[in-house]
Amino acid sequence: LEVDEFQRIRARSIQNDSGGIEGDGPYQFKAQYQQQSPDGKPVEGMDELYEAAEITRPILKETVEKLVKAVCQHCHDDPTNVEIKFPELKGRERASRKAEDDYAGRIPGPGIAWLYDVLRCSLLFQSADQVLKCIDILEQEEAFHIVKVQNRFQTPALTGYRDLNFHIQLNNTQLGFKHICEIQIHHRAIQFLDYTLTTHKFYEYFRSYFSGATGSLEERLNDLKLIGEGAAVDESFLDELLEQSGEEDRPRLRRLAKLFEEQLCEHGWAYKVWERVLLLETTSSGEDSVVLSEVYYYMAGTLKQLGQVERSLALYQKALDIRLEHSGEDP
Repeated sequence: LEVDEFQRIRARSIQNDSGGIEGDGPYQFKAQYQQQSPDGKPVEGMDELYEAAEITRPILKETVEKLVKAVCQHCHDDPTNVEIKFPELKGRERASRKAEDDYAGRIPGPGIAWLYDVLRCSLLFQSADQVLKCIDILEQEEAFHIVKVQNRFQTPALTGYRDLNFHIQLNNTQLGFKHICEIQIHHRAIQFLDYTLTTHKFYEYFRSYFSGATGSLEERLNDLKLIGEGAAVDESFLDELLEQSGEEDRPRLRRLAKLFEEQLCEHGWAYKVWERVLLLETTSSGEDSVVLSEVYYYMAGTLKQLGQVERSLALYQKALDIRLEHSGEDP
């Protein structure tokens, strides 16, 4: 594979149509880029967002299939060689958590109105020519309004993986409202290399990590060995891993959170894992269980590392309140 195959994509400047969604003041954002309910007003809750996404889904599918056909016609390629994936809508639990963690402070609110990846699709192209032509069409066609774009050929993920991530506002009169969705663009050669060199290590390793108990020292050594080989996880992999975990995985999730915290200094990832532990412990033991005191304590420490002092203090207080309640002492 020639280096130029990727360098041409890396060098490609991409102009978004929004001019950036940030407003003039702190935490201010452009209201026209909030997600809309089917009646054309900003969504106020999860149900409205998901209803709009369900309505938009067949239109996105039709629009993307036309996009791929146009790309292949220009490049004299067979459209069947381009892999198109339309996954299920993003899980509501993950969506709610992301809106709360990342967008709760945005003005205007609510945070859920700034969630753009509930409806998504991915395109797996064979060549840089196809990728570049796809970018051309996304920029030029009125059906696509580019709200945000991330060119990870310029700024790769921690794993070294490269792709393009577009947040597109569909301008389709059939809808009667606008909806922003995510289109991921991948290059087959990079995906193959990613799987060959890195990703499959994680899949196989963490599958065994979640199946069967071994000594904690041995597990920690295996963790460090994997890290030392240069492998790395990314956020989407972690989200999928957490979604598949169950109550029986609580001890292993705790070890994973401490690994991220103590060995990798990935405090954001550690917090995601602690959130999952909290949900599983609450489901298993109830909201007043003394076990939750320890979880809140670790979550508070992680938030402190992230610089979120007020949220950290609130969780420290929760941990203390539970301890005092079970000890029978007055605060």
